[in-house]
Amino acid sequence: MQATQTPNEPVPTVYVVDDDASIRELLNWLMQSNGIAVATYSNAQQFLKAFQAGSPGCLIVDLYMPGMSGLELQHYLIEHHITLPVIFLSARADIAKAVTAVKQGAVDFIEKPFDYKKIVAIAQDCLVRDRLLRGAKGNLDAKQARMALLTHREREV
Repeated sequence: MQATQTPNEPVPTVYVVDDDASIRELLNWLMQSNGIAVATYSNAQQFLKAFQAGSPGCLIVDLYMPGMSGLELQHYLIEHHITLPVIFLSARADIAKAVTAVKQGAVDFIEKPFDYKKIVAIAQDCLVRDRLLRGAKGNLDAKQARMALLTHREREV
């Protein structure tokens, strides 16, 4: 489900942030073998250093990581108005944290070990969701720009 790209447009990417190297390698392989661009990071700080705000994609993040946790990363993104669909992974079921993640806008919360086909399908859905949201925001921004060009009287009419 790759969207048509213009030459200057960044490629939608699944960003994987997990301190477990085997999970990063697995998700990297799964996404690449399904034709999805992927970038992996061992911690949230590494991701934030590399990520360019406004880049299309989605985030698959481990709930529990040393340093900045997945929930803290999600909160950081919200505070900085960075809109990426977020999928949480966790080896430990923690209902309270799962509820918090979803209330803050997470798309899904998946327990490890996970179904390979399911996580690829969720990531593909998130990329489509991100593209649609970006398109809607672009349309709104264009309308607001056109409205700003109108005189006060033209707006009244």
